[in-house]
Amino acid sequence: MKILIPLNEVWINSNPFVGILNKEFEKYQDVEIITGVGNFWYSNSKIDIIHIYWSQCLLQDEFREKSLDDLRKKIIEYKNNGTKIISTCLNLAAHYSENTKINRSYDLVYGMSDVIIHLADYSLDLFKDKFPKTKGVIIEHHVYNTLYNFRPSKEDACKKLHLNNNDHYILSFGTYRSREERNFVIKVAHRVCRKTGYKFLIPTFFRNYGNETLKAKIRDFLYRLLLLFHPYIKYGSEYVDELLPYYYAASEISFIQRIKILNSGNVPMGLFWGHVVIGTEGGCVGDILRKLGNPTFNHNKLETVVSAVEKAINLVHEDKGVFNRDYVLKSCTVELTAQKIYNCYSECMCH
Repeated sequence: MKILIPLNEVWINSNPFVGILNKEFEKYQDVEIITGVGNFWYSNSKIDIIHIYWSQCLLQDEFREKSLDDLRKKIIEYKNNGTKIISTCLNLAAHYSENTKINRSYDLVYGMSDVIIHLADYSLDLFKDKFPKTKGVIIEHHVYNTLYNFRPSKEDACKKLHLNNNDHYILSFGTYRSREERNFVIKVAHRVCRKTGYKFLIPTFFRNYGNETLKAKIRDFLYRLLLLFHPYIKYGSEYVDELLPYYYAASEISFIQRIKILNSGNVPMGLFWGHVVIGTEGGCVGDILRKLGNPTFNHNKLETVVSAVEKAINLVHEDKGVFNRDYVLKSCTVELTAQKIYNCYSECMCH
């Protein structure tokens, strides 16, 4: 099977979700993976399956002049030539984007897919009414077990990160995408520390991408002044991948700060590192956390957030983190997920 994944290297390298699966598929002798958005638009090769993860990539950068109608016609051309279209539902639209074209590209691609892979029941159920002719299957978000196999002790982690080993930390990982998320976590951290003594560890509260506007720099400066009065938040501005095991080893609980959310890779990441994971009750995140017995909250009601943290602390003492890690290592490894996707490819090719 020749599989086209229309992503450029910058996307594959910046998010291990796809790259680590591509690496695993190198072990499959009957699977050939090719990548690149240019191959989607201009390749003359016979493609068996096009597997789309983020439809916005088809209409960005050097392809930003392409229209939704161009995209629709191209997919029709592929389907007329026998190519199957598979999508993985990671987003319903681009994150915090007001670009109507790339946001609408998601529904266009989902509606023209032969199969949509979902990470949990929420989006599967949502699409049953929205795209009734498209088959949906659930393949849970894989963990990065082939990428991270070093597990330092808490003592070593705190020493590496210059943290107090006697303190207890809640890790809030991942990029902060909005002022709303930052303000939300500041309020939560204040109440949580006052009530439980736990501090928030936020490696990328400020993250410099090298293209910040003057307004953004001023905003971040003001936040830094504000955080001088919030010693219960340990924050950083740069993320180094080699430090990831230390951040997870230094903490016991993962806090998903997303407010507008469908999926989050930080959920399976926290489960993989043996954390109790807390997140919003909405989207696929809420589905996954409820399924595994981890606390959820309503972000509009801070008392539910503090309550969720208190429940998580109790669950830490009940070894819930051990249960979480055991679950994903039995159900969501890279090897198992690649096999499930391969089965999906094979079944799609038979219809």
